[in-house]
Amino acid sequence: MRKLFCYLFASMIFISCTDQESIIEVERNKLMAEIYISPHTPNVSMEFSGSIIGESFFDINYVKINDQEVNYETYQDIGYSRRSALTFFWTPFNNYLPFSKSGKIEIATSIGKLYGFYKIPDTLSYVRYNFEIGDTLRNGDKLEIDIDNDADYYVLSYLIENRNIGDSNYFSIPGIIVSKDKHITIDQNILNRSGHIWITDIQSVIGPDIFASSVGNMSGDGVGYLYGQVSQSIANKFYIKLE
Repeated sequence: MRKLFCYLFASMIFISCTDQESIIEVERNKLMAEIYISPHTPNVSMEFSGSIIGESFFDINYVKINDQEVNYETYQDIGYSRRSALTFFWTPFNNYLPFSKSGKIEIATSIGKLYGFYKIPDTLSYVRYNFEIGDTLRNGDKLEIDIDNDADYYVLSYLIENRNIGDSNYFSIPGIIVSKDKHITIDQNILNRSGHIWITDIQSVIGPDIFASSVGNMSGDGVGYLYGQVSQSIANKFYIKLE
């Protein structure tokens, strides 16, 4: 079964899948959804964001978390296809929810509803490297990263740059690594230019596989992909010097 949107909504990291594949999959289900629940302030408040498409045009009737109706905002992309609208929904600004590490979310529409159970990973306590931050990586070196919390998988974002903006040899190459292991290695396939690498963000995710083989984890009138995630922005820099 193909996923509907095939990207991590919160970070807009595109993974795979096409609009046509999504439309074909929707024809087999009344609804398809992808929903993310994450802390806004750790252990204090949380928020949700998601996307849903139906076999025909529809309205969202309500969103419930732990059986309580919550406020939400929406945007409909009516140009997504000729037969259905892609609807985005999210927690309104400054209307965040009390933090609940695990629970149930339900979304009801005019053509059906979906529900599922989420769990948010713990916030990272540390990120450890086999080099000191600011060290120089040379030919054959690998940057090894260890993460301490438990999740189904991790999405590490990095940025490789050279010199300063405006220099004739300047380049800036962003990338991501998706790993099911808490030990992540960045090798010479990525560390292949002199300059520096920033480790910029690590997302820890609990939920179905983000790739196309996943069958989802929501029930009701269709299929859905529900994720609990926590994101930690960091700015750890290492130099790269290749001879």
